[in-house]
Amino acid sequence: IENAEIDGITNFVLDLDHDLGDYSYDGGDAIKLVLWLIETGRNNDNYKIYLHTANPVGRENMQSLIDRYWNKDI
Repeated sequence: IENAEIDGITNFVLDLDHDLGDYSYDGGDAIKLVLWLIETGRNNDNYKIYLHTANPVGRENMQSLIDRYWNKDI
């Protein structure tokens, strides 16, 4: 995301699965990405998030963060 922003990309569509499986060694579950977006002020309409996870607890946790902290215009 940071490299894409440096290259001038301003709009992102993030289709997230909670459980990253083989990629979990790069930072854990996708909820950490959602938290990072919030902590860095990227919780706005330039960052659209869709959840496709089959993990019901993970989905609820991520959706709760999105509902609470995302710009309400999304």
